[in-house]
Amino acid sequence: MRANVTVGSVELDLLSNGATAIIYKNAFHIDLLKALATMSEEDAGSDHTFEIITRLAYVMNMQATKPFKELMNSLTDEAFIEWLWQFETDDFQNAEVILNIMSLWNRNIKGTSTTKNA
Repeated sequence: MRANVTVGSVELDLLSNGATAIIYKNAFHIDLLKALATMSEEDAGSDHTFEIITRLAYVMNMQATKPFKELMNSLTDEAFIEWLWQFETDDFQNAEVILNIMSLWNRNIKGTSTTKNA
């Protein structure tokens, strides 16, 4: 799934696919599904949610804008922080931004497969 999401004054091209969770884990050494399970609506403005959402947006933006081999070699903590420099602190604490990023992720994991009935 692919979408453009506006974060602050920056429009991001985001791509979410079957590799997103694995790339996230390789980049940040954190299981994305477990991290997302710890989020709640009450935490929307928390540092915890900020970290998960910014990291997810970063991975999806890199997937959309970099060739695969370059992507895998460029996901460093330094590159992530450099990427964050283009945003204001509260850009990712906006409920609409969080919703748009999570909506893209959720559309990806929903998939289009159907169960087989014997």
